[in-house]
Amino acid sequence: MIIKIRMDKAISLSELARETGIAKSTLSRYESKLRTFPLNKVEVFAEALDEDVSYLLGLNSWEITGLYEKLNTVNKYRAKEYLQHLINEQE
Repeated sequence: MIIKIRMDKAISLSELARETGIAKSTLSRYESKLRTFPLNKVEVFAEALDEDVSYLLGLNSWEITGLYEKLNTVNKYRAKEYLQHLINEQE
């Protein structure tokens, strides 16, 4: 997702490296999926690319709702409990 946004906005890899404080070679590895994207840095990327964090992560409510609806009753309960746990951690 990052490479698409970067290219759409005509931001060079060097410019994104400066904006995020992350080495150009590391960014290249994220884009080529040779290295796992660091979720703890998503806000830095969102700010540098002027995008919403949810968009960078590829999240949208209709997709999450669709996934939730595919779960059986027990797993829907587990999903709800896990989401509550994440919200509590966040606060």
